[in-house]
Amino acid sequence: MPSRRPIAVVVVVAAALLGSGTPVLARGDERPPPSTSTTTTSTTLPTGIDVGHGGDQSGVNPLDDPATVEPADPDNVNEVLHISTDEAQARRDAVRAELDQVLAHIARLEADVAAFDQLSADLVVQQRIVARRAVAARKQMVERAVGAYVAGNAPEIEAAYGATEPNEVEERRTIVSTIMEADRDEAERLLARRLDVTARLSRVLEQAEQTQAELRVVRTEMAPLRVRLKAANVTLQVLEAGSQIVITGFVFPVADPHTFSSTFGAPRSGGRTHEGADIFAPRWTPLVAAERGVIDNVGTGTLGGTKLWVIGESGTQYYYAHLQAYADGVTDGTLVEAGDVVGYTGDTGNAVGTPTHLHFEIHPGGGDAIDPYPLLHAVDIVDGVNLLPRPGGAGRQ
Repeated sequence: MPSRRPIAVVVVVAAALLGSGTPVLARGDERPPPSTSTTTTSTTLPTGIDVGHGGDQSGVNPLDDPATVEPADPDNVNEVLHISTDEAQARRDAVRAELDQVLAHIARLEADVAAFDQLSADLVVQQRIVARRAVAARKQMVERAVGAYVAGNAPEIEAAYGATEPNEVEERRTIVSTIMEADRDEAERLLARRLDVTARLSRVLEQAEQTQAELRVVRTEMAPLRVRLKAANVTLQVLEAGSQIVITGFVFPVADPHTFSSTFGAPRSGGRTHEGADIFAPRWTPLVAAERGVIDNVGTGTLGGTKLWVIGESGTQYYYAHLQAYADGVTDGTLVEAGDVVGYTGDTGNAVGTPTHLHFEIHPGGGDAIDPYPLLHAVDIVDGVNLLPRPGGAGRQ
């Protein structure tokens, strides 16, 4: 996930925010020094704070002519999923089964590699033993052949064996020849054995290399499957939490510490109703792009105060209101990745005097706002990682 800009949080403020469940104002309006930072765990409350009927933004119309977002990967674009819980569970189970098959395949290949390693080690030992025996046999054969040559002619050989009769001389000559042939046969047998062991070792090493290459390929299949499984789990949790939709590539829009509750549809002044979620956090807490997209309609409104829109790659429009300030470089048309800082928590517009917070709306396909709480709640609690990966991609971590 793209890194977030560090922010200092007054410990007392963070403790009050997370401990009491009641949002409080940060001390003063000055931005904390950028060199300090505090990391805490986010808290999501099932019920919580309502800033009151007389304050906060109630909702806005989606943009009529939103900016165009070029997808990072045309074959793997963020999307809005409209599926049932049963379908999400079936998808999750299918991905899990696929991952289990890959893990089993990896286990088999790892066992094969271990067996090849052991077999090659055994063959190396055999090769050394046969090589030593072959060298010894050849040495013996050469020594005997040289001895016979040095002995010279037949009379000397006869004398050496003490032969006196012609038949005895021939018999002993045959014995010498037989011994030398036996030496040669043994040397050739051991040489053939050595060549056979070497050939077997070569085949085993080749099979081991092929198995290791296959193992490397199969292991590359595991990472995207784990990402898909994580996405499938989040999708199921989002739907079980009551969300109407699931948006792939979605990031929780407020850095830690923060707290929020379900107030969608709550009454507001002038007969309005609340069409978003109020995410409370200390002043100057970073606000991030909920999805890869383009910044649009940056400006100031009577109700929303300092506000902006993020037009997501999925076609979803996200409304951010009551900002204290924008992040550096944020203007209409700015391309942002999910998790990029776009602004900071404040209380501008008709939220002046209320606890600092982000009013956040989700408009799928540029249509009416939906209750964002189930999606926010599910994504916020999944393993401390806000990003919901794309079903077919590796996600951005």
